[in-house]
Amino acid sequence: MYTIGILLPGSTLYPSIGMDFLQGIKSCLLFNHFTEVDYQVSMISFGLKDDEIYAAAEKYLVVSNADVVIAFAGDYHAAKLAPLFAAAGKLLIITNGGANYPESFSTPVSHTIFHSLNDSLCCFLTGKYAARQEGGQGAIMATSFFDGGYKHVHAMNNAFVLSGGAINHNFVSHYKKEEFNTDTLTSFINANPGIRKMLAVFSGDMARFFYQKMMEVQKENSLQWYASPMMFDSTPGDFTEPKPAVPNMCGYSNWLPILDSESNHAFMTYYDTENSKEANLFSMQGWECGLLLMAYLQQRKDAVNTETAIELLKAQKINSPRGTISLNEERHILGPAYLIEASGNWQMTVKETLVNTSTAWAEMLAQIPQEEFSAWRNTYLCI
Repeated sequence: MYTIGILLPGSTLYPSIGMDFLQGIKSCLLFNHFTEVDYQVSMISFGLKDDEIYAAAEKYLVVSNADVVIAFAGDYHAAKLAPLFAAAGKLLIITNGGANYPESFSTPVSHTIFHSLNDSLCCFLTGKYAARQEGGQGAIMATSFFDGGYKHVHAMNNAFVLSGGAINHNFVSHYKKEEFNTDTLTSFINANPGIRKMLAVFSGDMARFFYQKMMEVQKENSLQWYASPMMFDSTPGDFTEPKPAVPNMCGYSNWLPILDSESNHAFMTYYDTENSKEANLFSMQGWECGLLLMAYLQQRKDAVNTETAIELLKAQKINSPRGTISLNEERHILGPAYLIEASGNWQMTVKETLVNTSTAWAEMLAQIPQEEFSAWRNTYLCI
């Protein structure tokens, strides 16, 4: 019997985020007949408080003798948590959407795997792609107050500029629904007919308001719309329309329900049957984390310790619903990226698949600023 501690965040933006993630893990292990597991779960609010997360993890290691602890939280928590796991000789898996750049630690981090959906990498690829397209080198950078606090905005923006583009206008939407408007953005578009590229990083209700406000503006002005991964997500949240009409847009994403692969079909079908609801991005994240967990525990059977098992895991390819994923030298999970076109009532087409993203990952790391430029510490999508 394995004991798995799981630290889950809450979210008013996506109320089911923790539930979906946990169901994804459990469904994955059930599907693979990996049933001898004792799940122990704690809630960690928005994944912001170091002491709260540390205390929950310590309890699982000391009291429950957990084999692995999975924390749905930001990478930066590893600085405080990793010494605890090294002392216990156990594994910490930190999982998140990847909206921030990989953390740069002052000392080596052991006993830790970073499981990310590579959101910033997809934004980086989208910025590069947008700069290569016809339509001029000028662009608008549009984001929400919430999304703008994470570094995926810099990833898209800077990739565009480094690829020869120029940002001519920045727009940040209000964070309150009742005060949301795009008047200044629309005014800029009307006054600058030569700028037709728009880089957009939004999620949740702000993404849906942005669709509504800008749909006609895009048509009237023939805007080229390049979007972040969460703009392709139709996860149910606090929304009146589960799948609203979306503008014509394209960009790189890490996973979509339409991916045509045996592993994705198996995930979608089994999750629906087991939980009586459709799979979404967060349940996929949980399922994939389950695959990673099983792969590690298999290696740990023969490895002399946790560090050896992690090193052995680097040579393994894991077949996930989003494609083949693997652990790189810095112990970050990398997976494929898909160039998506979307329009209408969530009609999506995969235009290109980048199977190996390691080169793009290295390019993204090379352009990360040395100075700190964002203090937004909530786990992404947890507000």
